[in-house]
Amino acid sequence: MRQNNVTVATLNVPVGNSAPFAIPIPLAGPATLLVNGPTQLRRVIDVSAIAGPTQVGDIFLFNGDVNDDGEVDAADIDEAIAEFGSMLFGPADIDMSGEVDAADIDIVIANFGRVDE
Repeated sequence: MRQNNVTVATLNVPVGNSAPFAIPIPLAGPATLLVNGPTQLRRVIDVSAIAGPTQVGDIFLFNGDVNDDGEVDAADIDEAIAEFGSMLFGPADIDMSGEVDAADIDIVIANFGRVDE
């Protein structure tokens, strides 16, 4: 969470978490929430924060940025294909199933062309 271009709060939330969580904000007023994940594109959300815990509602992140360059592009497809069949949890295992498979490549293709906000 940023206010006046200064980071005022950070919070790590496990991937796939569906439980509500609150971000502790020291100051009331306008703020910018930056949300990112290991292979997800960054979201930027403007909020009106209150001092103390602030809930912002559901946040959906687009997945498929295997190389974490802020864009789902041919390089991400290439990396997923290169890792196809791998049984290691890594960035190309986008759905975190334990294997890089067609489902991972499908996610990259579905989000092809999307970029960080």
